Amino acid sequence: MKQSINYNQFLFYTLLQEIKNNNHPLTNLEYDLSFDLIPKYYNEFFISNYNDDNISEYDAIISYLKNY
Repeated sequence: MKQSINYNQFLFYTLLQEIKNNNHPLTNLEYDLSFDLIPKYYNEFFISNYNDDNISEYDAIISYLKNY
């Protein structure tokens, strides 16, 4: 059975596709192929210094992805 992803993980993947940082492994990878990897890469963001409670998660993810 396939796992599911939560809203935050979906937001992470969606923003990545908009930003198009070619350094990130999920960039330009089809959703079906990247689905199982999204939680792993979201967790890397989540435990990073970019995940800052003083800014929105949206802005934090964008900053993380631009600097990946």
